[in-house]
Amino acid sequence: MSAGFAKSVASKLLGKEVEITQGVIHEVIMYHEREIQRKTVICGILKDVLEECFVLEITDSGITADVYINSWSVQTIVELQKGLNIFDIYNPDERKNTK
Repeated sequence: MSAGFAKSVASKLLGKEVEITQGVIHEVIMYHEREIQRKTVICGILKDVLEECFVLEITDSGITADVYINSWSVQTIVELQKGLNIFDIYNPDERKNTK
């Protein structure tokens, strides 16, 4: 996505916890009659936007680090909220069955 996209996202989501997908398939879950492709998701606080780069603050097991993501590789960004996440957006039928 372009620098314009990155700046637009920053104006709405800077300082908030977000989920980002780059469109890459992380895993495929096979069922008897269908399969679900889950996309790779990066979660963190949108700390900064530098031109075409998103800076996310990631915390795992008590360790905090910054992750720099090329905005051109981003497919979707969602503010992390209770009851809604990337999985729900890409697999709405599954959400109905699991919640």
